[in-house]
Amino acid sequence: MNTFKEIHAAAKEKVKNSGSFKAGILAPSRPEHFKATKRGIEEGYIAPIFLGDKDEITALLASEGLNPGDCQVIESKNPLDDGLSMAATGKVQLLMNGGITVREMADHIGRPNLHFASEGKIASHIGVMEISGYHKLLLVTDSVSVQSPQTTDRISIMENAAAVARLIGIPRAKAALLAAVEAIYPAVPVTMEEAAIAKMGERGQIKDLIIDGPLSFDCAINEEVAHQKGIKNSPVAGDTDIFITPTIETANGIYKALVMYARANAGGLIYGGKVPVATAFEVDSADNILNSIALAVLAAAG
Repeated sequence: MNTFKEIHAAAKEKVKNSGSFKAGILAPSRPEHFKATKRGIEEGYIAPIFLGDKDEITALLASEGLNPGDCQVIESKNPLDDGLSMAATGKVQLLMNGGITVREMADHIGRPNLHFASEGKIASHIGVMEISGYHKLLLVTDSVSVQSPQTTDRISIMENAAAVARLIGIPRAKAALLAAVEAIYPAVPVTMEEAAIAKMGERGQIKDLIIDGPLSFDCAINEEVAHQKGIKNSPVAGDTDIFITPTIETANGIYKALVMYARANAGGLIYGGKVPVATAFEVDSADNILNSIALAVLAAAG
């Protein structure tokens, strides 16, 4: 898939067979949350269950053209905990963070006592970007989950990104390990780590990914620039599917810059837990939030 139009077509095809997915919408507060949810209902993607202040949600539903009588609204003093409990017990098949910040959502589900992710794994954010001027969809990870990922964390994040890539039709995605430089510099420790991860990929120790790194942003997306910098035989440079970033600041900045200034058509989800979480950043439009819902539908069990 090279566009969100194709992603939506795949989501519609899935719900034809499975039916709509029960979605916990946590403390929705912005008009965009309700506009995207309404369109998700119209497309047949979701049967929403709203959690939060029942009176406030009911009033907002009516203001956005949704019939409160047709929607399930649950009074909740702690919609995040209640939503995660519903996910754990199978009462919802996906979540949307709504008025809970993506960062708060990620922090909460990362707590070991919740067992939201499988043992030894982490749930991480994957942004999917459709950018004018780039020839295919670009995945960016991880924007919110792990502040300074260790090697094992980064491999888990890469495995999550590879799984999402497969969902959108990329069986063996090309992953660029981003750094400020394209060579190994002891003064930049992440370059040594990335070179080791790239070697693991070369040996087939990380499945379903073609990996190269360290690569700077410009080399990762432009083969000519890579050639000018002496990188001649990269299987990834200029044709990257996934940016694997060294820190959440890098990923968060790339995602928001592309949405706000490149006007990227975007969406994202937290993947790797009991259920997928469609994400709604404050910079996301209703269109982008609907894209996140479509991605979560593709990732949901059913």
